[in-house]
Amino acid sequence: MYSRRGYFARDRLQPYDKAEFLAFSRISAAGAWAESDHIDDVPFKLNTSKAQNDTGQPQVKVDLKIDAAKIGFNTVNDLHAGRLRIAIFSGAINGASLGEDWKTIDLQLKEATYKEYLKSGIPYSVLIPMKQKSIFLKVIIYDYTGDRIGSKTVRVESFLAP
Repeated sequence: MYSRRGYFARDRLQPYDKAEFLAFSRISAAGAWAESDHIDDVPFKLNTSKAQNDTGQPQVKVDLKIDAAKIGFNTVNDLHAGRLRIAIFSGAINGASLGEDWKTIDLQLKEATYKEYLKSGIPYSVLIPMKQKSIFLKVIIYDYTGDRIGSKTVRVESFLAP
């Protein structure tokens, strides 16, 4: 027989957020998708490079250029408004999880910036700790407005001393 050993109640009741639930659900499904190392509904370029944090610890700099033409934008007060959720999962070669980074980006672009991003892509950069000699990164981008997802998996080789 199985039973719960405890219960944790929240201090305050929070309303259900359908958009956040859907984003989490889509990203989780893409993270578990093993058929391919990428999903192209939200195309993006992914580059990694060697970096360090302020204390000198090795990091991987992840640079993204997201194809703005494939992102759903609404016009709000003469701005092109869109919302992206970016999740980056790092894992060891043996499959163990090493961490994750989740960010939500609210885009409110003036016409000139919007046109520039259509040409060059939407830039996004983040530092990820390099905890082992070799790791995998899985980057997943969810477009709230268009309900589309993109993902890529990349292996990052050692920046650490042997």
